[in-house]
Amino acid sequence: MLKGRRTLLLVVLFLLTLITQTLSAAPFEKAQEIYLKPGFDLVGEKLEYATSLRGLPVGRQVVEFESRTTYMGREVYVVSFKGYPNLVLKAVNYSNNEVFYLDTETFLPLYTSRTYSAGFSSGFMESFFLADSSEIKVQVTESEPRSFTAKVEDPFHGETTLVLFARFADVSKYPVIDVFSGVGTQYLQLLPGKDEKVTVPAGTFDTEVVLISPEIGKVWVSKDRYRIPVKIVLDTNAGLLEMNLISETR
Repeated sequence: MLKGRRTLLLVVLFLLTLITQTLSAAPFEKAQEIYLKPGFDLVGEKLEYATSLRGLPVGRQVVEFESRTTYMGREVYVVSFKGYPNLVLKAVNYSNNEVFYLDTETFLPLYTSRTYSAGFSSGFMESFFLADSSEIKVQVTESEPRSFTAKVEDPFHGETTLVLFARFADVSKYPVIDVFSGVGTQYLQLLPGKDEKVTVPAGTFDTEVVLISPEIGKVWVSKDRYRIPVKIVLDTNAGLLEMNLISETR
């Protein structure tokens, strides 16, 4: 009986050590282990989506890989995420536009910025990944500007950066991702779902499904060399958000 308990204890200690090593690995090293590096240049790619919230159409979102540049000594893609709200959202002064610097070797977001408005309020937010200290520095410019720094294990700030990363992630390795947001840090796991054939305005696609657990959302990625997210469903604070691909150009 004692021998059995000792064996169980050793197994538990081994698993805890393995988990600790995984979570404490440098973000770049960790991402490289699960990153399916595309064999083509993403600059010039433009993805347009029809967007709905709680089942109601709210406009379009456009993701565009605009250029490459150097940031923190690393080559990055400059990616814009622009919202084109419909008349209903325009009436309440809603807007949301984001820019990301995605590391070309890992797809990690090293810098993000967001310009937003709703009603009579508006703001601008920036987040910087400080690689030397594994921290995110966030600066917010609103009626009362503020800034703060938080310790992180992965430089993901918000669900959008995680969705972009999921496109080229090897989810067969079940990676656990640390995502930072205004409500704190949350650990999410990327899981492989069942392959599906889906139809969106851009056409019908054979897709691999990436699950974001626990119950955050799903991303349908085309089963070809481009791995395009053709459909995205996210459970956000505002409700269920759905994005369906309208067009793709490169």
